[in-house]
Amino acid sequence: MAMWRVLKPLSKGHDRIIPAGSVVALEWLNTDRLEKLQQVGAISRLTAPPLHKFPGWQTRSKRLNRAGVNGVEPFLEADNEWLAEKLKLKPDTVARWKEELIDRYLTAPQRLRR
Repeated sequence: MAMWRVLKPLSKGHDRIIPAGSVVALEWLNTDRLEKLQQVGAISRLTAPPLHKFPGWQTRSKRLNRAGVNGVEPFLEADNEWLAEKLKLKPDTVARWKEELIDRYLTAPQRLRR
């Protein structure tokens, strides 16, 4: 499953907006919808540097590599329970790592509108 960067706010249902700058899986959309959103410039495939390039992630990156998880997308897509077992961590720790990566390093800050 691919990870996507939201370039224009997306509506998900009647009461939820996914803001521009977000990183999401978009697993509920079929290939045709994903292609259309790409064509209109609403989303793009997530591109990110290797995990070891993020501040404080050198050791985590090595641990993840030993577990067979190489890169941002495979890490974000990995099941927390499975990864926790492989890394001998609590699933909550894995979830926290994912949140940190997304919130601190992958999500673009919101621009103020004038």
